[in-house]
Amino acid sequence: MLVSAVFLYFFRHSTVPDRPRLAVESQAQILQQMALVQEPPAFVASPAGAGEADRAEEKFQQGMREYSAGSYPEAILRLEEALQVDPENMAATFYLGVCLLMSDQPDKAIAQLSKLATAENSYAHESHWYSAKAYFRKSDLGAARRELEAAVASGGMHAPEARKALEKIDVLR
Repeated sequence: MLVSAVFLYFFRHSTVPDRPRLAVESQAQILQQMALVQEPPAFVASPAGAGEADRAEEKFQQGMREYSAGSYPEAILRLEEALQVDPENMAATFYLGVCLLMSDQPDKAIAQLSKLATAENSYAHESHWYSAKAYFRKSDLGAARRELEAAVASGGMHAPEARKALEKIDVLR
């Protein structure tokens, strides 16, 4: 009996260290972090000249004032109105996509951003980057990967972040 008690004591108080507990993030937490837009892209309004008083430009400028104030639902309405008048307005298309992303509407954001990501224009790189964010919100790693690869290939300002995100995707798979 004494031997059993001694064995039990040493077994419970052994000096073998416990395995270290690793802080493991779930895939959902990682995707949520990767989908996060820390700060939407800035917009610097240009003063409207006498010839820029048309309805599309007016709605665009109103939308961008709302966007700059963080009023994304209002910005969406104004940018959609601008695009009804001028469907070729790339700036309105891009910022509408970002507003939709910021309003947690990833499918609609992707629909807008993909219009710019497929052509050579000044919004293509950022459209790939923000499309990847939208795909992360949908937990679609394959599509997010494709957008990140395009962002890296374009060599724009988000290329370094896109490379890091691609490495995280590799860890998740």
